[in-house]
Amino acid sequence: MSVMSPEEPLQGILEPGQLSKSRRTRLGRKALGPGLLILMWSLRIYVFLALPLVGYIFFSSLKG
Repeated sequence: MSVMSPEEPLQGILEPGQLSKSRRTRLGRKALGPGLLILMWSLRIYVFLALPLVGYIFFSSLKG
C-alpha cells in the first residue's frame, strides 16, 4: 500500500498550472476575538521572556 500525498487526487483533475496558481493565492488574516487576542499576546510575551532565560542556562552549562 502506498501513501498518497494530499495533492495526488488533484493532479489528475486540474490542469498543470492550476495547482501552483492556487497555492500562491493569499487567504488574508482571520479576525480573532478579544479572548484569543489576549491569549496570543500573552504567549508572545511568555516566549520573549523565556528566551533569555533559556539562553542563559544553555551558555552557563557550556562553561561547566
